Amino acid sequence: MIDTRALELLRVIGENIAGKTGEEFFRHAVREIASALDATYAFASRFNHSEHSAKVIAYWAGDHYEPFDDYLLDGTPCALVSDGHVAVFRDNLGEQFPIDKEWFEKLGVKSYLAIPVRTEDGNVCGHLAVMAKDNRDWQEADLDILRLFSLRAAGELERGEWEARLERKNQEFSAANDRLRLEILDRLRIESDLADAKIAAEAANLAKSTFLGNMSHELRTPLNGILGYVQLLLRDPETTASQRESLEVMRRSGQHLHELINEVLDLTKIEAGRSELRPAVTQLFDHLGNVVDVARVRAQDAGLSFGYEREPQVPSVVNVDAKALRQVLINLIGNAIKFTPRGGAVSLRVGGSPVDRDHFRLELEVEDSGIGIPQADLQEIFEPFYRVTNSGHTSEGTGLGLAISRRLVKQMGGEITVNSRVAEGSCFKIDIIIECGTSACATAPTATPEFIIGYTGGRRRILIVDDDIVSRDLLAKLLSSLGFVCRVAADGAEAISIMSQVAFDLVVTDLEMPVLCGRELLLKARAQNFNMPILAISASTSMGDCGHAVAEGFSDFLVKPWDVDQLLRSIASGLGLIWQYRAAAPENWPAAQPTNHPVVKMRSEFTRLLYHHAMSGDVNALMEALNDAHSGAEAALADEIRRLAKGYDLRAVRNVLEPLLGESPSLLPIR
Repeated sequence: MIDTRALELLRVIGENIAGKTGEEFFRHAVREIASALDATYAFASRFNHSEHSAKVIAYWAGDHYEPFDDYLLDGTPCALVSDGHVAVFRDNLGEQFPIDKEWFEKLGVKSYLAIPVRTEDGNVCGHLAVMAKDNRDWQEADLDILRLFSLRAAGELERGEWEARLERKNQEFSAANDRLRLEILDRLRIESDLADAKIAAEAANLAKSTFLGNMSHELRTPLNGILGYVQLLLRDPETTASQRESLEVMRRSGQHLHELINEVLDLTKIEAGRSELRPAVTQLFDHLGNVVDVARVRAQDAGLSFGYEREPQVPSVVNVDAKALRQVLINLIGNAIKFTPRGGAVSLRVGGSPVDRDHFRLELEVEDSGIGIPQADLQEIFEPFYRVTNSGHTSEGTGLGLAISRRLVKQMGGEITVNSRVAEGSCFKIDIIIECGTSACATAPTATPEFIIGYTGGRRRILIVDDDIVSRDLLAKLLSSLGFVCRVAADGAEAISIMSQVAFDLVVTDLEMPVLCGRELLLKARAQNFNMPILAISASTSMGDCGHAVAEGFSDFLVKPWDVDQLLRSIASGLGLIWQYRAAAPENWPAAQPTNHPVVKMRSEFTRLLYHHAMSGDVNALMEALNDAHSGAEAALADEIRRLAKGYDLRAVRNVLEPLLGESPSLLPIR
């Protein structure tokens, strides 16, 4: 039972100690404990269990406070308390603990009483202790007094621990801020630095977007002229077979450059979080074949085998964003190769099941026999900048690949999941419901033997508006050759002036022009009741896609460099035209090149070298290697490969070389 001393102590706590915190609390507490128990010495400590030591927070030495160094618990009465026991020693303290005998004798201490201080969850975090110079028969009431203080002491110790943690975090944050200040603007205050950094980042993003928009326009506009005139010449019946072959090389080279420009801009949009899907009718296995070709070369360079399987029920023609799907697969296969030791295997499996008549559940699996991913990391790997470190293996890269892949798959309405076991490998699965396409849509060639030569009905007038003279003349020549009456204008203001004098059936306008841009032209035309269809063309990808342009009032939207057939489809849609066709190809068109080349004898190592360059996409290295061809049949075949390589038709090059490689699985591509 608590006696009157304990009750008096409660009053003391309420009056003198209740408002104290931290070290101030412990200093008052040990003094009051010593007074209440009539002991000369009293102290409070915090235990460090990992080092089996104690840190004295406050030490009362009869009539004053004294500093006290940290000490090891072994061989001291405090060690019992750290194990959770109440320590009661009534006499001969120095004899019972020889390690501190000299110190006890110096202090004149003979008896000792201490209790553990426990956290809310019962763990011992410190202790309260008193030492007396006389032999003392400690009573239960004495322990009650210590227990009263221990309840408050536990709270203070825990609060102190959280304050220490907070202080450490603050120090870490301060250190990080210091490093940041060293990197920007001469160690300004962190608030100012963050504001300046934000302004600088926004300005950089704006400059980047402006640069990319301008660069897109500057690259696409001349490319539009090149590809446009190539298409015009290819449609000209007077073009000879030799000229047509050269024009085809120019066309493929221009399209290759166009694809490179698009890939750079698409990648930048993904990094900026502004990527938009553009589904289109696609030959699925042609695109997957390109992915497999790239993956197989990378796997071979890494000393891995690569397998490719597809189930027969998967439709070959689908409506999907092929570039986005390719990006996801390249990311997943790249990771699989990166985390699979030499001698292992990586595979791509394509399967799924029909959902209904028009939709198919596409399932893509990328599996490897690599190091695997710990279960604890599986929930984190799709977060930006997260990189898995496993068994001492540190990956290269930014840690964005999986995050980008998940976002793209989610945009496509699907999901990506992973199963993995450490030291056994991983399997990433993509599940997407896609729309089935039609073979006719997917395989329609961009240039058919049946060329459009005109249209039925009366002559139609078209106004062409573009500040680029090459683009204006190109469109005028193309449309005039089909029977349209064409006028041109260099900007929107000139176009409005011409439209007020002459009636037109259709306006084809660039969007970015000086004086009056395409959008302003549309608004002024509608304001003046010029209600003809207006077709927008732009070389800048920042101008928006077809859906945005149509929503603004344009009849359609085309991106430079435009395709002739695509342009004519848009014009026919706007004007309701019925085209007239040439029924057959001109007589001087070159005969179609055979797709099956005769197998001739070629040196094995030479063939392997050529095939390696074709698989790697290195046209320059391939062309240089071809110079080493021997005379005879080998030289003739080298000339054929050189012709294909000049047109960047590397798939055709591989088709020529594959029959010469034999059946070696390390050389033949997996279909």
